[in-house]
Amino acid sequence: MIIIMRITNKMMTNNMMSNINKNRLSMSKLEQQYSTSKKIQRPSEDPIIAVRALKLRTNLAEVEQYHDKNIPDAKAWMDITETALTTVHGLLHDINTYCVQGSSDQLQPSDRSDIVQNLEQLKTQIYHEGNSSYAGRYVFTGYKTDSSLLFDKKKDLTYRITEKTTGDQIAFGRAVAGSYEMKDFDDGATFDTAPRLVEYHRIQLSYDTLDASALPPAELNYIKSKGDAPVDLSGAIKVISITDSANNPYEPDPDEIHYISETGELILGENIYQGLKNADQIDISYTKSSFKEGDLKPEHYFDCIQNPGKPEEIT
Repeated sequence: MIIIMRITNKMMTNNMMSNINKNRLSMSKLEQQYSTSKKIQRPSEDPIIAVRALKLRTNLAEVEQYHDKNIPDAKAWMDITETALTTVHGLLHDINTYCVQGSSDQLQPSDRSDIVQNLEQLKTQIYHEGNSSYAGRYVFTGYKTDSSLLFDKKKDLTYRITEKTTGDQIAFGRAVAGSYEMKDFDDGATFDTAPRLVEYHRIQLSYDTLDASALPPAELNYIKSKGDAPVDLSGAIKVISITDSANNPYEPDPDEIHYISETGELILGENIYQGLKNADQIDISYTKSSFKEGDLKPEHYFDCIQNPGKPEEIT
C-alpha cells in the first residue's frame, strides 16, 4: 500500500524558515566568538572547555606573577646581598692592609693606636652591613626578615641563651699568673713570687659581660657519643671574676670549671677537659641582661628564652 502525502507551499515555507533561523543562530554564534575572541560565552555551552579555560587562566596568572614580580624581586634581593658582600670583601681587604702595617717594627705606639681605631671602625662597618635590608626585609636574618641582625641601640633585655658546640672546639690558651703592675714597684718593695706562665683550656662563649648573678649562672651538659645519655657538669661551675686576686681565674682545680662572666669564658679543669675533649655535643646555657649597639641578636643563632622570669621561647 502506497501512501501519497501532499507537500503544500506552507510546509515548504516553514521548512525554509526553520533552516534560515538555524543558520542565523549559527552565524550569530560565530559572530559572537569572533567579536569576543571566546569560543564559549557560558560554561554550560561546553563544560570541558570551561574547566580548561579556568585552569589556563590560573596558570597564566601564576606565570605573570612570577615574571612581573617574583623575578624582579628576587633579582633586587640578590643585588642587595651581592652589594653587601662586596662591601664586606673590601673592608676585609682594608683590615688585612692595616694588620700588615701594624706588623712593622718601625711604628710608634701612637701609630699602632691609630691602626687599632681604624680597625674598630672597619669592624663596625662590617657589622652594619649585616643589617642590610630590601623593601623593609633584612637579607641576612634567614626567615626572620622582620628582625634586624644586630641591635641598633643599647637594650636592657634579659635572655637565657643556649649555645651548642663540640669537644674539638675547645681552645688552648696561655696566661701570666702572679703578674705585677708598675705602681707595685715602690722603693723598697720586695716580691717573693715570680710571674709564671699558665696553660689552660677554655670554651669561649659568643658574648661577654654576662649576668653572673642569675640562678643558675651557667649550665653545662654534654653527650660523649651519639646515643649516650647527657652528662650534667653544672655543679662543677664556679663563678669567678677576672679581677679576683685570691684565685687565678685561669687555674681551676682539676674538677672545676671557672665561669668568667666579664669575658664570657669557661676555663676547664684538667679532668673536666679530658671528659669533654671528644664530646659530640656540648650545651652551655647562660644569662645576658644587657646588649650594646652592634651586638648580635641571640635569636638568630641560638636557642634562647627572653625574660626567663616570664619565659617566651624564641626559636
